[in-house]
Amino acid sequence: MSRELIRPMNAPSGAVTKCAPFELGVRMLYTGIVVFFRDPLDASRLAHSLARVLQDFSIYAGKVVSHGAELEIQHGTGTVPFECVDSVLGIEDLERAAREGRGQMLDVRVSGLRRALGTEALLSLKLTRARDGNVLSIGINHVVGDLHSLMLLIHAWSHAYVDEPWSKPTLPPDRDAYLRAHMPNPPEAQALVEIGSWRNLAGLVYAVNKPSKQVTLEFHTDELVALQSALSGDRYITVNDALCAHIHCALRRIAGKTQTTNLCLNVNYRRRVGIPDDVVGNLIGLVAQPVTADDTPKTVAAGLRTKIEQYASKYADYQASMRVFDAHPRLSQRMRILSSVFDPLRGDMMVSSVDRSGTRGISFGTARASMFCPITAVTAKLPPNFMLAYDLGQRPGVAVSFTVEKKLGQHLQSREGMELLKGGLEKLEPGRPSSDAALG
Repeated sequence: MSRELIRPMNAPSGAVTKCAPFELGVRMLYTGIVVFFRDPLDASRLAHSLARVLQDFSIYAGKVVSHGAELEIQHGTGTVPFECVDSVLGIEDLERAAREGRGQMLDVRVSGLRRALGTEALLSLKLTRARDGNVLSIGINHVVGDLHSLMLLIHAWSHAYVDEPWSKPTLPPDRDAYLRAHMPNPPEAQALVEIGSWRNLAGLVYAVNKPSKQVTLEFHTDELVALQSALSGDRYITVNDALCAHIHCALRRIAGKTQTTNLCLNVNYRRRVGIPDDVVGNLIGLVAQPVTADDTPKTVAAGLRTKIEQYASKYADYQASMRVFDAHPRLSQRMRILSSVFDPLRGDMMVSSVDRSGTRGISFGTARASMFCPITAVTAKLPPNFMLAYDLGQRPGVAVSFTVEKKLGQHLQSREGMELLKGGLEKLEPGRPSSDAALG
């Protein structure tokens, strides 16, 4: 095992990015990806090429500094730890473990204490050298940016690895000012955040830390096409719309849920509102589709598609939500600004779809990615009531990982539960739970 600290080569000094107000809530979150290669990677070349790229992506090697309720990232003042370890397992064994949520050995080393103190690296890397391939794990503090932002770095890194020129990102010095200037302000849009009590905050912390079980399903392309066709009707919907609606409705009915819940979908809104693709930050909006006991997956999928298509004109909430932050400027207040549409205790579900983030094209020289997984799915660290849908790379189809209450998770992994989740939803009457209900 070896470990080195990578520093940006010729990074500009004194560059600072002022974070948007809502990013206070993501500074403790780490996201990232795990990429599998059947061909070898050169660790020294990886480190050297990343140091070169970091001169343009110096925010990824920065430090977060707090000024009361405001955060800023000081570029290039930190380092990127790069750990290399050898594994006795084969690449297929590691891929299988990752797909089953047993890939803890592939996780990057990130300290919760250092995160709280603001001293943890914002970008961490790990190269696992298997007998017949390599696994590259890349973890990033969410305050730097979303998965799209991380992919901008990775694609630039892959170009530098083969000594090709790379594209520089756009790093707004004041993210809030940039978004207020570029985001639409639809009159119908409502704030998706609200000020809560300390009790509300404690309830949310409890909800995301309660005992849970992660379930991962893989849908072959043929299954996805069939599901999309079954739920489309006269209304065009995407495979992702169909998949999210199907899973959420199935979970509601298997668990015997009768109260209304929200199916919340994260949306990369760059192209939808005219912001360039090369902008780094958390440019992720939310659409929330209420789901009642009488709703079918078809109506839920159609509702999601309508809201996504009308996001810029009706549902872009940034300006409306910022008015809530403006009215509560103190740190003690902003710590209690919570989502008004996502309540995991109620049974709401938060979905991130990462199958269109450019992961399929990841390569370093002749080494082309054979499989890709979000790091939280690989390590089974996905919080309860969160779901990830992601392209597995060269394997046809899409994987879905979600976390539910432990008892429900155990039932879902039974033969009957898997049959319902994989397409047997027609066996359940609309609005009625299964025979094994009362699980949640």
